[in-house]
Amino acid sequence: MGDLSFEEAACLLPPVLQNALLRLQNDLQAKTFEIRLRADRPVVLFGSFGSTMLSKNGALCRSNSNDLLLCPQPLLEETFLRLCDYSIHAHMVDLIQGFVTAKGGHRVGVAGTAVTDDGGKATAVREITSLNLRVARTVRGVCDPLLPLLQETDGGILLAGAPASGKTTILRDLIERLSSFQLSPCPKLCVIDERRELDAGKTAVNCDYLRGFSKAQAILNALKTLSPEWIVCDELASEQDLEAVLRGVNSGVRFVSTVHASSVDELKKRKIVRRLLETGAFRRIVLLQGAASPGRIRQIIRPAEIGDA
Repeated sequence: MGDLSFEEAACLLPPVLQNALLRLQNDLQAKTFEIRLRADRPVVLFGSFGSTMLSKNGALCRSNSNDLLLCPQPLLEETFLRLCDYSIHAHMVDLIQGFVTAKGGHRVGVAGTAVTDDGGKATAVREITSLNLRVARTVRGVCDPLLPLLQETDGGILLAGAPASGKTTILRDLIERLSSFQLSPCPKLCVIDERRELDAGKTAVNCDYLRGFSKAQAILNALKTLSPEWIVCDELASEQDLEAVLRGVNSGVRFVSTVHASSVDELKKRKIVRRLLETGAFRRIVLLQGAASPGRIRQIIRPAEIGDA
């Protein structure tokens, strides 16, 4: 049996791409994180095996051959339409930011040409040249090492890792565990799902999702109307996010969120990390190993260990 998450992602694509992807060996399906499609170029897979091209019969290739699976421009355009549910306009706000989220929470990075207004602001995207389909996975138990941390401290947790290190995967599993009555007491949980990729499935029965809002707006809305005890969200990055988190802390809310950083040195250099720690919202920083071992913890750090924080 193949990897169900990989199969779900592959089935979003036109048949010619589906067929080759689903021929890939099961162990390689499970190790694949991204499916990269570029106009008139070979299909490339990225995973724990690195980057490699895909053949028409579902084998991995690292050199040019006549068997490589290509993605002609018309096929790329058809794929783009499918991923947008044939309604590009409905996804334009996200597309301007460089992505669209497909069914199942699979996020697709989009490269193309910006259409701008007189002030130079992007208002639309055309001439799509590349798509990067990230395989969204729910891995049961990947958040287990975090559960004792939630009980040991009255603060929140900040997950840090490089791209594809498993931050979003851990968040999905944590949402399911916190909201499925597996823990006692079961807290009131709000999930800020700006990019619509944190759906933890039908077993996450005791949580409220705010989708499509900016993180700052969603946090403030949750504080006003949903009385959360926990708020889970992906990357915090702006001054507005920081102010919203501070208001949440002052209301007694605990946070679990993420930042991009691949090492302790990188954490120390990032101003956003220092500012987040200054809010008092996060009592532990969990540094992940990296893309080669997604979801695995390298180190647990206290805020005092991060420079001036």
